[in-house]
Amino acid sequence: MLKQLLDPPDFANLHLLPDAPLYQEDRPLRLHVGVPGILDSLAFDDDEAYEDYANDDTIEIDSRAYGVNFRDVMVALDQLRERVMGVEVAGIISRLGSEAAAQGFAVGDRVFGFLVGPFASRARINWHAMAHIPEGMSFEDAASLPIVFGTAYECLINVARIQPGQSVLIHAAAGGVGQAAIIMARDYLGAEVYVTCGSQEKRELLMREYNVPAERIFSSRNASFVPGIMAATGGRGVDMVLNSLAGPLLQASFDVLAPYGHMVEIGKRDLEGSSLLDMGTFSKVASYTSVDILRTVGTRHSETQRLISEVARLAGQKIIKPVYPVTAYPIGQASKAFRLLQTGKHMG
Repeated sequence: MLKQLLDPPDFANLHLLPDAPLYQEDRPLRLHVGVPGILDSLAFDDDEAYEDYANDDTIEIDSRAYGVNFRDVMVALDQLRERVMGVEVAGIISRLGSEAAAQGFAVGDRVFGFLVGPFASRARINWHAMAHIPEGMSFEDAASLPIVFGTAYECLINVARIQPGQSVLIHAAAGGVGQAAIIMARDYLGAEVYVTCGSQEKRELLMREYNVPAERIFSSRNASFVPGIMAATGGRGVDMVLNSLAGPLLQASFDVLAPYGHMVEIGKRDLEGSSLLDMGTFSKVASYTSVDILRTVGTRHSETQRLISEVARLAGQKIIKPVYPVTAYPIGQASKAFRLLQTGKHMG
């Protein structure tokens, strides 16, 4: 479920697939907004920041698919301070530096990863943010993996260190990160999973696509999940909450934590608004951690490389799969893809 500005980064499985005209040998291109706030003004134009050399740690790829998320829409609508769109990409290596080559990358390799830059025909990425696409996987499927599964991995494994048999509550579970967290927590880590969502349609998706029992699905629109979770866990609560709810529902989410539980925050509204928490919450020896995968990618190269390598490994072993649904648009329909995200009706 897509949220308003400052709500969680609910990364959606929309993808832009470049058409042939995007590839012009002597003319690097990038997506820009002609008129800030007008989605119909999205267009590819000359990439004036492109330079005809690559640093030793850089990979240049011919982009074949881009992941699109709500942050990109907010940038296009001139509602964020950032001016650069783009966080996920898949393509073919066209050039690389010596350090990147020493890490096992080569011209012609199919790769995917965190873009950390504009939607560009010739994307430049630090090798730490890239991995090889698993054999048999399409570019669009590969471009759907980094953010949602990188976030789920960081929250469940690196922060909460979830073990088999422990319990996890996943808020907004029909969203991209939510679906990835179900796969990671239940199918990979062996945890007991409870979820929330905001509509009957999303409830049905979770039951149909992920076989989540109806009695483990609660509403994310009010605090009714609190008595439901406590009843389902025999009054103990859950070992982890993957939170994206704001306002009073943040405190309600704390209320269902078991002793020594972990609250992992991927939302932004309460952080930006400096919201207060009842400090009595921490008497149960609970922890509260905020995760921002984009900041991690931009500042922690070693951790970023471990994340994308693990995502590639799990995808190659068929342990994880793209979240539902993967919706691809030709690059000429970029404004259509952005408008769909703007409506908040897309799932995944």
